[in-house]
Amino acid sequence: MRCATVEVGAFFWVFVANLVFQGPAALTLDGKGRLAVPARHLAVLREMSVTQLTITRHPDGPLMVFPRPTWEAFRDRINALPMEAVRWKRVFLGNAMDVDMDGTGRVLVSPELRAAAGITRDTM
Repeated sequence: MRCATVEVGAFFWVFVANLVFQGPAALTLDGKGRLAVPARHLAVLREMSVTQLTITRHPDGPLMVFPRPTWEAFRDRINALPMEAVRWKRVFLGNAMDVDMDGTGRVLVSPELRAAAGITRDTM
């Protein structure tokens, strides 16, 4: 699987085989701390047979969600950064959590990541 990460300002777009997940989606956290993967992204993930995602923090505060194979490539790029980039390593790698999608396409967002991003119920 071919992937690349491009930094544009403060945003990171994660490309998987020339595919980028983008666009707003209003989501609601359920009582158990789960978010539903937007239908347009879920269809592509299922087509790619991806059932596991990795969620981590961006240094500016929002959460980033990666299909697991894409995360592995991104993680390797972050690990390869020099020690001067320890802040990036700490934020991206230190906060990364692997999650499995359930049968309806929901993922459990850990309390730590929800608190770090300020997600209590409704989010984009």
